[in-house]
Amino acid sequence: MTNESRIISAASAFGALIGVFICAAGVFGDGHIIATLANLAEVGEGPAALDRHGQLLSAIFGGLMAGFCVCGYLLARAGVLDREPAAAAAYGWALIVWFVVDSTGSVVSGGAYNVIGNAGFLALFWPLIGLARAKHVARPTPA
Repeated sequence: MTNESRIISAASAFGALIGVFICAAGVFGDGHIIATLANLAEVGEGPAALDRHGQLLSAIFGGLMAGFCVCGYLLARAGVLDREPAAAAAYGWALIVWFVVDSTGSVVSGGAYNVIGNAGFLALFWPLIGLARAKHVARPTPA
């Protein structure tokens, strides 16, 4: 396993844990932590509780994040990202699409501060982009 895959594996495990936390905090608690992080409460009012729709979105988002990150973890641990440039590129593009869509939606909905968190999360996976490019450049194209 390359150093890039080790980093991607660790970042994916961290992301999966964050996804489980988001789901659990939104569903099993009253959602104060998630509402506060999402800035749903007005300044000075204290944290808001999530209603059932917010809890559902927390569960969906947490599940998607955990599943996506577990996929990356398993691909990295199995060495697939090291051996298959197409797999590394596909996972890298999926991360970039997530970043663009999530960040754009955040800015449009008044949560531009979320772009900073998204950029930090994307930075954890940046070695994946380098791995995909290096493998693509190193591999000759079929004739």
